[in-house]
Amino acid sequence: MPIAIIDDTNPAIVYSQGTWASSPTNEYNEYMSSFHYPTSAGATMKYRFRGTSIQLFGTVTQPVTRGYPKVTYQIDNNPIEEWDLSPGLQDTVNTQSHVAFYKSREYTYGDHTLSVNVGDFDPRTTGRLNFDFFIFYGATEQDVKNAGGLMFRDDSDYGPVYEGGWSLARGMKQEFKSGAHQTPAGSEGTAILPFNGTCVEVYATLDGDYGSKPIASFVVDRGTSHEVVRTFPGPGRVTTQFNTRLLSVHGLVDGPHSLTVTALGKDVSPWRLDYFVYGVSNETNIDNGTGGGGASGVSSSVELSTRSATPRVVTSTFGGRVFTTTESVSPLVSSLNSPEDTHGGVSSNQQTVGETQAHWQSKRAVIIAGVLGGIAAGILSMLLLCWCIRRRRNTKSIASIDQYRDSIKDDISRRPTDMGPVPPIPRTKEPNTLPYPHCHSPRPSIDTASSVTRTNQPPRTREVDAGIRLEWTDEEGPHDTLPPSYSNYQS
Repeated sequence: MPIAIIDDTNPAIVYSQGTWASSPTNEYNEYMSSFHYPTSAGATMKYRFRGTSIQLFGTVTQPVTRGYPKVTYQIDNNPIEEWDLSPGLQDTVNTQSHVAFYKSREYTYGDHTLSVNVGDFDPRTTGRLNFDFFIFYGATEQDVKNAGGLMFRDDSDYGPVYEGGWSLARGMKQEFKSGAHQTPAGSEGTAILPFNGTCVEVYATLDGDYGSKPIASFVVDRGTSHEVVRTFPGPGRVTTQFNTRLLSVHGLVDGPHSLTVTALGKDVSPWRLDYFVYGVSNETNIDNGTGGGGASGVSSSVELSTRSATPRVVTSTFGGRVFTTTESVSPLVSSLNSPEDTHGGVSSNQQTVGETQAHWQSKRAVIIAGVLGGIAAGILSMLLLCWCIRRRRNTKSIASIDQYRDSIKDDISRRPTDMGPVPPIPRTKEPNTLPYPHCHSPRPSIDTASSVTRTNQPPRTREVDAGIRLEWTDEEGPHDTLPPSYSNYQS
């Protein structure tokens, strides 16, 4: 089940105005070297996530003089909960980081909101709660990318493969899940982690006198043209330094990779491998992994060649002492810059997860705008195509009508102009009139002055019809006439 880690600087976290303060720090190994703490009672914080459960971690300053602030937690509209810090503290004297402030129960997969409310507390107390980061469970890798976070993998989770005598050691509450894998004593051991993304980081617990010899080496994509090699130099004597970052590589090509961790255990005190962080980051530089975020307080300057695999010299400082190691780097990506140490060992090329989210949101806006523009262009193309087809059809129809009209004109033009005389219409009387029994208006007659020629016409004779005759009387006397439709004239 993927686990996501979200820094306190993520822009999706909503802090109540005027009641919180943020501080960049590297003193107690806070994640991404930052945290938020409440400055007055009534401070609230809300974070919406997609998954099944969530944890909140931070740093507890000790010893406590006036008690810890009273804090309550709530998931969605479920009952409000309080959290007891004491089970997560190693002692009540020393300041401790990566302490579990709250852990929710498991819910169904989906969108949930964690609400944090800070109650009354004495601002003069030394028992301050510094909120550092979230870890939520049950999310997909796409959910983690959308949230602007990175993947979190504990040393005891599925994924890492150990060879060479590693042992799982328990009992340290400052370590994630209260345990870590300890390196083989007096021999070398390897751990291989397959991962996806553009960056990978390794965190461990240091406890012993390591001198100046390198204690670990790291290879990303061994045997490929993108191979990256790192070493972590010995920091001298260290007394129980938790959450020390041994490796930080950014700028890889997004995709599947393999990380090989080698514990250089000969004549070196053992150390404990705690967890890995990897995923898609907007960082383009490649750190040497010995600086920011580690309690060892190591800073470094790096000269990196991007054209050929050449050795490089890494100069590191710890506690005023100078260490020099040689690393081999294969070409990876272009435009790799050398990190500059700021804020007590935090290199300037390190960016917060919140900046990753902002960068990802800007890229998403560009992608969405491009998709919408493509859809709009497609719709306009379809409308233009339909208009052209319709216009073509109308043009064909008009052409057909014009062709028909031209054919009619041709027929008329081919007709003879002299058709000869029109045959006369025979009649018995002049004028040929029809009866109108119900009105006294004059009856229509054929114009005798028409241009129809009636010369040399024999007189008409009427044949006997089918027995139907019409009788009518006028000033000339009685008449009988056949209806026109029953008349049969012959010459």
